[in-house]
Amino acid sequence: MNAQQFKSLHHAWRRASQQFRRNRKPILERFNLTKTDVKVLMTLNKKSTLTKNDLAHLLDFTPSSLTRSLDRLTAKSLIEKNACQEDKRHIKIMLTAAGFNMVKNYRSAMHVYWDSMLHDISDQDLEKFTELLQRIGNHND
Repeated sequence: MNAQQFKSLHHAWRRASQQFRRNRKPILERFNLTKTDVKVLMTLNKKSTLTKNDLAHLLDFTPSSLTRSLDRLTAKSLIEKNACQEDKRHIKIMLTAAGFNMVKNYRSAMHVYWDSMLHDISDQDLEKFTELLQRIGNHND
């Protein structure tokens, strides 16, 4: 990649990221969630039940940095925290029915957002874009 290609790619990436963050903000506010809350909910939706340490590891957070988000989500009855039967020092975390419902509603809102943002891009271009993102995401795997 030459310097001009890097500059163009960097500018386009920054602009797209800013646009995404700006447009996602009202959705987060509507659901009264933070970005961390969404990451926690989406991960638990995929993994079912996790210990706090495992969740922190998957999200690349420290367990203590998750505490505020977990407390917020517990207060909203979106997650449940229970001591592990095998080792009381560990906490198991899982979505509640309200948590699963929140994930469903948030995903629907994001689908509408992505639809509106990408409506004028062809299916072929979207497939290529998705393929490129997957290659970038798997680069060091």
